[in-house]
Amino acid sequence: MEQATETAPWRVVGRGLTAGLAGTAAMTLLQTTVAARIPSGTPRRPPREPGEPQAKDENTTETTARRFVEGFAHRHLPAWLRPAAGYAVHFATGAALGALLALFVPRPKWWEGLAFGAAAWLVDDDFLVPLLKLGDWPNHYAFGTHAKSLSSHLAYGIGTALALDGVTALSEIATTE
Repeated sequence: MEQATETAPWRVVGRGLTAGLAGTAAMTLLQTTVAARIPSGTPRRPPREPGEPQAKDENTTETTARRFVEGFAHRHLPAWLRPAAGYAVHFATGAALGALLALFVPRPKWWEGLAFGAAAWLVDDDFLVPLLKLGDWPNHYAFGTHAKSLSSHLAYGIGTALALDGVTALSEIATTE
């Protein structure tokens, strides 16, 4: 049987979503084990946190989830639910970026995943987070904070690329049989 040269976009997006979830799992594992033990160092300037009083006890994804629920559902997100909602935002973002990678690079190599992870870190942490007032601009944070974040995003990129390559290979094998 001849192998199809074109793949439906929804299949590519599905592979990317799956790979993005796998990459996010690798990132989360690194963040909660290795990176959590590395000291951040002294900030160059004290970072300004988001202006809302409840944000002082939240991480970036929890603040995003709370703002989403309050803004779109017009409901209060209870404090006990914020960690789970934060993880939902974290994994949804990783899955969406994985789908984006799949659309542009259907069979990425690990070094392309490395570049992808670095780009995701740069755009997310150093541009979107301050732009959306979820945190401060990069010059306010210590070098160690940047190093921990970059390392976890590199793990995300490599994990996503390897998972996407594997999922695509399995899909190709299944369609040729």
